[in-house]
Amino acid sequence: MPAQQALDRLRSALAAPQPAASAHGYLDRIDRALGRIFEFAARQQEFAQFAAPGVDAFDPRRAIELAVATVRNGAGAPLDVVVADELPPVRGAQEQLEMVLVNLLRNALRAVADAGRVRLSARPSDARGLEVQVEDDGPGIAEGVAPFIFERGFSTLQGSDGLGLYLAREAVRSWGGELRYARAAGGGALFVVTLPAAGES
Repeated sequence: MPAQQALDRLRSALAAPQPAASAHGYLDRIDRALGRIFEFAARQQEFAQFAAPGVDAFDPRRAIELAVATVRNGAGAPLDVVVADELPPVRGAQEQLEMVLVNLLRNALRAVADAGRVRLSARPSDARGLEVQVEDDGPGIAEGVAPFIFERGFSTLQGSDGLGLYLAREAVRSWGGELRYARAAGGGALFVVTLPAAGES
């Protein structure tokens, strides 16, 4: 809609005997609107990849290692990783689990900036599956906002399309698992991913 409105005004400006100087401003608006459209289309493609069929049994350790390596390249805050010696094989898709963890880790690192720590831990869950926790000691999520963070299109960050956490939870749920948020003991954010072990219902 912003692109269409700017385009209509641009047409009117160019139709005048002497095109208004504001025509360049309309071009800038169209360019920005198209950029948002392209970004949205890219995220829709990402959603399609998350929703793609195919659930296999895999070792989650590799997905965890790749996610940690991806975010550590640009991390400004310390990232502590604690992974149990034995992890059960789980149902899902390794590449998509990696994307889920990258999303959670990047959000955590953004929350603490350079003044805090982020911790990822992975261990067998009590239900014979896998539990991965991503915790930070940032300010946490406001109580009034927390119930909406997994809703499609919701975000408190300027310029964000609000799809990251929505896509992450949809992916985890499609494998029979769950992604939930809780307030960490120190007041920061705690996200917990649980997945069933391969062969478990």
